[in-house]
Amino acid sequence: AEFDAFYCQLAAAGELAGMLDTMLLRLANHREKSEDLRRTLRSALVYPTAVLVIALSVMIFLLTFVVPAFENIFASFNAELPTLTLQVIALSRAWQHMGWQFLAGMVVLFYVVNMGWKRHHRLQWLMQAMLLRTPVFGRLIRHACLARWTRTLATLFAAGIPLTEALEATQNVTGNLHYQAATLSVKSQLIRGQSLALALAQHQTVFSNMLVQMCAIGEESGMLESMLEKSAAHYENEVAATVARLTTLVEPLVMLSLGVLIGGTVI
Repeated sequence: AEFDAFYCQLAAAGELAGMLDTMLLRLANHREKSEDLRRTLRSALVYPTAVLVIALSVMIFLLTFVVPAFENIFASFNAELPTLTLQVIALSRAWQHMGWQFLAGMVVLFYVVNMGWKRHHRLQWLMQAMLLRTPVFGRLIRHACLARWTRTLATLFAAGIPLTEALEATQNVTGNLHYQAATLSVKSQLIRGQSLALALAQHQTVFSNMLVQMCAIGEESGMLESMLEKSAAHYENEVAATVARLTTLVEPLVMLSLGVLIGGTVI
């Protein structure tokens, strides 16, 4: 499972050309770039996920242990309680009586959605289309897909693998059905004699205008490999810059949300 078609194609090309050492170095470089990109994307999710888990844990603790203790104290006052206090007490009672059922329902829901996601390509297609259209995260996803796509295609093409075969091996690297379908369409157009740049230009919902122009320059100058590598470096830098900006933006928003959630309960 670790040595997929991409690895096998590069190793075979290296053996045929007597350049196995060079191909293995290209593989190592490709793997390093891919891991760097994956770490960059994961780092964008670590902080908000950790804060969200902590916030939910604190809320569950308050509703399970703290609020019931105060409810007994309030009951001894024989006074009318504020609406917000009554709502928190009602939420605490509901959690104590139905908390485990709620958690079990969430687990079942997650399992059903996950199975539906894996089995129904139509659902994946619709969800991925929505994600690509989101204002900020859509741009991040698009750049991450383009970085993987161009890096893989550049590595395969530099190994001497024909462009149509390289596109066949590249179609699944993004994990996005829209890029997979567009890559297969580009491959079929290349077989019919179309240039790569013109084929990409017909799918500008997934392939950017900059990539089209870089491929056109590469094809005209005979430096397609170099242009693809430069494009990959550009998109990898864009992903890193976008993640840095999102981290800066998300930190105060997460802290504000945490303050409203916990602070509102305390008030």
